[in-house]
Amino acid sequence: KIAGYEGQLIEWALQLHGRKMDLSPEGKVVDEILIASENVLAPSDPYPLWLNAIHVQTHEAVIRREVLVSPGDRWTTARISETERNLRQLYFIGVSRIVAVKAADDHVAVLVITKDRWSLRLSNSFTSIGPLLQSLQLQLTEINFWGRGQQLAASTLVRLDTISLGQSFSERRLFGSRLSFGETA
Repeated sequence: KIAGYEGQLIEWALQLHGRKMDLSPEGKVVDEILIASENVLAPSDPYPLWLNAIHVQTHEAVIRREVLVSPGDRWTTARISETERNLRQLYFIGVSRIVAVKAADDHVAVLVITKDRWSLRLSNSFTSIGPLLQSLQLQLTEINFWGRGQQLAASTLVRLDTISLGQSFSERRLFGSRLSFGETA
């Protein structure tokens, strides 16, 4: 049994899928990959759950494309640990844990547990000389646009004599591949 917040998430995921942990999975054949993805705010969090209505939860496909094992492979701790590292590199994933759960015929299933992080950010910078504002830059960035792991930003720059508007978009896994794409206007 794992203590703390991650332990609570693991218990939640096990109940969600009606499974029990397999404590000795090394070398067993993987039957399936199960995903349990918690929203930004869970019932156990001290914040109002209605805030989840303005956040799109990460799509299961975004999580699955980071998993380095497939049904038919053998469970190896090294590959599972690398999958957890892949998921932790995604800024919009706050928690990622992978546990082995029991499957039929002494096989194992991979249970991937994630919890989203709030992904909308507002950044700003300004320059002033005394009471005179020389420049003001605001940028609103959604790091997990529509739950697809894409980044979209809108920015504005106000100076004494000009106003500039811009946007940028980036996709770190173009069509699920290792290719990335970005554009700025």
